[in-house]
Amino acid sequence: MPEVPAHEKVLVSMDYLRNDPHASIRCITCHSGRDGFLPKDSAHVGLIRDPSAENGGGVCRNCHEGIVNAHRQSIHYTQAGYHGQFVKRGGDTTHSQYWPMFERRCIACHTTCGECHISMPRSVKSGFVNGHRFNRTPNQDLNCIACHGARVGADFRGEVPGGSADVHHRRGMTCMSCHNEFEMHSAKSNQTYPHRYNVTPRASCTQCHNLSNSTNPQHGLQHSRVQCNVCHSVKIKSCYSCHAMDTGFVVDTTSFDFKIGRNPRLDRNEYDYVVVRHIPISPNTYMQPWNLSLPNYINDATWMMATPHNIQKHTPQNSRVVIDSLGRRTTIPVCNNCHGRNEFFLTESFLDSLIQHGLMHEIERDANRNVITNAPPLIPGKHEN
Repeated sequence: MPEVPAHEKVLVSMDYLRNDPHASIRCITCHSGRDGFLPKDSAHVGLIRDPSAENGGGVCRNCHEGIVNAHRQSIHYTQAGYHGQFVKRGGDTTHSQYWPMFERRCIACHTTCGECHISMPRSVKSGFVNGHRFNRTPNQDLNCIACHGARVGADFRGEVPGGSADVHHRRGMTCMSCHNEFEMHSAKSNQTYPHRYNVTPRASCTQCHNLSNSTNPQHGLQHSRVQCNVCHSVKIKSCYSCHAMDTGFVVDTTSFDFKIGRNPRLDRNEYDYVVVRHIPISPNTYMQPWNLSLPNYINDATWMMATPHNIQKHTPQNSRVVIDSLGRRTTIPVCNNCHGRNEFFLTESFLDSLIQHGLMHEIERDANRNVITNAPPLIPGKHEN
């Protein structure tokens, strides 16, 4: 994201002072500091930069206790997915360096109320979104994509090599069109979840698309155990050899691939086949500078279920363009673009090539044994190419 000029980061707008109900609250009620003192350094003694940060809500709890209590259990606050993966791979949470690392590298990414509703997050050096106005709905570009820009935002807006923006983005939809406040705050469930894919309620294609009324034969029962993204996503980013350095996470290599695998998530067993990506992990991810090992690294797959935000109606695996004698172009569904085409699947030979080129470790072969799959066989008479 472009750097915001320093004065705009802290400039309180007249619109906020005139129209936002929070403007009736004195500055020092939330931010502390010393009222009536000059110069700035004297006024800012004891200043609280983000009054919403303390204990998952800070002063926001005074008026919004129910929302704050729910937010404290949300994935955005707990970052439970990171902790869970560390434990699952045998990481020692009693190690003297674990919690300092987790606080510095993982918890540092968790959101505060203010970082979604008032300012941009710390990851992009903060700054007001709209002159200190409290925005009920976060700004997609300045809040959501500020944190989720490297993959999700880039996919959604088509800012990847050879990419095309998600069909929902092209139609003017935003993150909040699918991800509502109840999902973000865990407000309906009132419980803590171990991973983002366990959160309920959560975004689902069937919120808008009733497949029981679909006239597309590919939406029939034979594909009811196939994730929607398998047919409607395109290439996504995979990351290899991630290292949690003291200054931040460093990923050695990335690639853009589209791979279908067997579903590695036992807790999301509604699908047999899903889109998978190599997650940013390696046996040495936490070794420097914290000397934290992952002795059971292969306890979980490194090619994991993905839900890419680059949905297309027509994709290389579900259709092809035909041109008639008059030069008219028509897109038709083609079963055998996917059936019989190993190039779309996480095969043993594909992993062999990654290991040979040093992108994956040999031990990862066993970790992904239950994800590896070949393409289903060709279907006779179904538009073979």
